Amino acid sequence: MSPLIQYALDAIESDDAEVVGEGFLTLAEVVAVNRIQNFRSDIIPEANNEILELPTLDEIRLAVRDWIERNPDHVQAGAAFWVLDKFRDESLLPFLRQWLERYVHRIKSCLPTLGQILVDLDSLGEPAISDKSYSVIEHGKNLDDAIRYLNSTRKEA
Repeated sequence: MSPLIQYALDAIESDDAEVVGEGFLTLAEVVAVNRIQNFRSDIIPEANNEILELPTLDEIRLAVRDWIERNPDHVQAGAAFWVLDKFRDESLLPFLRQWLERYVHRIKSCLPTLGQILVDLDSLGEPAISDKSYSVIEHGKNLDDAIRYLNSTRKEA
């Protein structure tokens, strides 16, 4: 295995989230060079020299999938899924659907509470609900309102 790929695989096992992100960036660029027609990396030029055989690409895919299984709540989990996107491999569909369902279920359990907190803030005179409209079933709007409200309060602090 090349030093660049070994560096990236070692990096994703780091305790430092920034190093993990760099590892995933490197892997994404290498995979893209190998899987996406006419792709050339401007971000990591060394990736352009990494012409990989299928077993090495499979090893990368398995390492990323294993990392996701072990670290689903890591701040760099999105970067790991980004690497998988570069494979453009339909065999990943069941894995991606499984994880989408897991993340949706995590979010869904919080949404009623999030909506109630928005109502509580609004009752205290805080501008937490947009358009003076609240609905328990408008989860997307409620999440958008919560993010908007939190962003506005951070600016005030």
